[in-house]
Order: sequence, then structure tokens, then C-alpha cells
Amino acid sequence: MDRFQVASFDETKAPSGKLVEVIALCVCWEQQALDDRPSRALKMRAVAELDKRLSQEGR
Repeated sequence: MDRFQVASFDETKAPSGKLVEVIALCVCWEQQALDDRPSRALKMRAVAELDKRLSQEGR
């Protein structure tokens, strides 16, 4: 995924492993000061989706 694919990423259809990858990528961008509003929003959506899935699984 590159920064241009952020807007089209659908976190609700992605497998959990992909969500973890996307979150890590967004964190890397933050650490390099390369993040922007869409990538921060994507990270928040991906974290929320992963949290929802883990809650449903009882973890």
C-alpha cells in the first residue's frame, strides 16, 4: 500500500492481518513525519475495526 491507496482502503473487508499491517504502516509514516489527515483517519478506522473484531472474539 502506498499513500495514494489510503483513500480507497476498505477496512471492513480486509483480513485482520492486513489491518495490523496498515496500522504499522501508518505508524511508520507518523514517525517519519510523512503522515497526513487521510492516513491518520485510516489508522483510526483500522484500529477501531480491529478492536471491534477482537471484542467479538472475546479477546
